[in-house]
Amino acid sequence: MRIFDLPLFPRICLRRSLALYHVLGRMGHPVSIHIGVRKDALELEAHSWVTIEGKALGERDPAERFRAIYSYAASSASS
Repeated sequence: MRIFDLPLFPRICLRRSLALYHVLGRMGHPVSIHIGVRKDALELEAHSWVTIEGKALGERDPAERFRAIYSYAASSASS
């Protein structure tokens, strides 16, 4: 999946989240993608992650560290 090395997909978490969301959603899983932010002192950090039935895939609960500013659930009619 070398396409994800292109500058179009700047963050590895975004690349991983988009790929997981697409594949798992097409397989019919109840998947959601989230984009969150947190501010420490003067820095603003962003992160994206995927959940199935509210549980983050492949990492500890990022919702504890990041405030979700955008979430989108796959349609249950995806094919």
